Amino acid sequence: MNKPVNQKQLLDIIGVIQKIASGSFSARAPINNVDDNLDAIAMGINMLGEEIEMQQGELKTQLNEISELAEGLRAANNEIKESESKYRTLAENINVGIYRSDVQDPGTFIEVNPAFLKIFGFSNKTECLKTKVIDLYISSEERKIFISQLLKEGSVRNKILRLKKKDGSEFFGSVSAVSVKHTNDTIEFVDGIIEDVSEREALLKVIYESEEKYRDLFNNAPDMIVSVDARTSKIRDCNQTIVDNLGFSKKEIIGRSIVDMYHADSREGGRRAFNKFAKTGEVRDAELQLKRKDGSKIDVSLNISAIRDEEGTILYSKSVWRDITKSKALEEKLLRSEANYRTLSENLEESNLLKELLIDVITHDLKNTAGTIHGLSGLLNSEKPDVEIVRSLRHSSGKMLDVLENATILSKINVGDAIKKCEMNLTEELKDMSKEFKSQLKMVNMELVLKIEPDLIVNANTIINEVFKNYISNAIKYARDGKKIILEGKKEKDTIVINIRDLGKTIPEEKRELIFRRKVQLTKKKRRGQGLGLAIVKRIAEAHDAEAGVIPNTPTGNNFYLRIPAYKN
Repeated sequence: MNKPVNQKQLLDIIGVIQKIASGSFSARAPINNVDDNLDAIAMGINMLGEEIEMQQGELKTQLNEISELAEGLRAANNEIKESESKYRTLAENINVGIYRSDVQDPGTFIEVNPAFLKIFGFSNKTECLKTKVIDLYISSEERKIFISQLLKEGSVRNKILRLKKKDGSEFFGSVSAVSVKHTNDTIEFVDGIIEDVSEREALLKVIYESEEKYRDLFNNAPDMIVSVDARTSKIRDCNQTIVDNLGFSKKEIIGRSIVDMYHADSREGGRRAFNKFAKTGEVRDAELQLKRKDGSKIDVSLNISAIRDEEGTILYSKSVWRDITKSKALEEKLLRSEANYRTLSENLEESNLLKELLIDVITHDLKNTAGTIHGLSGLLNSEKPDVEIVRSLRHSSGKMLDVLENATILSKINVGDAIKKCEMNLTEELKDMSKEFKSQLKMVNMELVLKIEPDLIVNANTIINEVFKNYISNAIKYARDGKKIILEGKKEKDTIVINIRDLGKTIPEEKRELIFRRKVQLTKKKRRGQGLGLAIVKRIAEAHDAEAGVIPNTPTGNNFYLRIPAYKN
């Protein structure tokens, strides 16, 4: 028999169902543990209410999240619109051409900015978009290479292309581009930028040519040049001259420590030079020795200057090695020669002292003897004036005394000592001296013509007569074919000029200075004496502040002259 239904519990359950249906998901049906069926229904309704309540919470959470997401999307959309506006403004105002095109041939522009229009000379965008891309290239082949690189690598940066404007004028453009692909990995379009770099390319060309010239000068400079890192002391660069001189290849030199380039005998000096450079930035005229690849030495003079950054820090050097091997060898040779000449000079000085001593002894002893003979012959001549041999002895002893006196004077002149001078009338001296040559002139059938002005007064030593005697003797010896010698004396302002002219063969111009040197004679015939005549003339003239020389005579022959200051009271 069935149990009666608990009406109250049933009504409560119906009331809970109505509440849940109306949205009150927290309502719960009572469980009385009396009627199992009603309790089971109540439990089911309660579970449904709990499930619905839980799902309602999750739904609210999801709705809140969706609401927040929508708000974020709205904000992002606003930012995108603002960013698009900014980039559109930037693209419109930037001074760089921006374009979008396809990659087909001949190519179509999809979008360009105003700067692009200006670069290519278009008046408006419509005109440009109707132009084929290939028409803006100088060479269609150059576009093919550009597109090929773009397809292969996905982007191209700073490619220099030869392009042309609407009017056909050419220019250099620097182009960078990136390919934009479809989802199927095919290229949809190309975005790129372009700059007119014609001026920069022209400048680069000038710089390149300048660098080429510098590089040529650098490599062909006669000096060896290296650049050394101030921090590591390693060689950064070198010219061809150092390669040629040392025998190393450039690859063997670059990266090597600068100190290793020096010969072992000079390595410490090279290290000091680098340390000085690293500290002060310069080295001047440091004499060192480099080492060739074969181990031999090369003497060099080192000069270093520094290359610095904007803050003054030394970065690297410009080092110049000048080969001084030959000059060093010459210097050593000169030093040896100097030592030899010093020894010779000392020996010569000693020899001159001995010679002076010898001359003093000889002239002193001979003077005494000659003076005695001259004195005795004078006594005899006074007692027997008509005896020819006595007169000849008197004359010869007088000449011997003159010769000895002249030898003493010449010795003083030869060593640069001052000689005694006095007022002298050259007119009378020349007339007396000319008489000595009568017999010689007669023997060679020559004539001596005198053209001497009166009272030619000078301050001189009697040794001056040796100049004129030498001139006349040479004329008799070398110009006898001319048959005549002219002895001329005159005054020109403050100078007395004595000319001795001959009519023989004119001395060549290149020999006119030489004949006044020692051991140089006028002819190559059998030598007589030591060739000292005209050399002595030169010394005598210099001792009197006079000038001795020779010039051509007219119409032929030579004019040997002496120009000596006139005497002043």
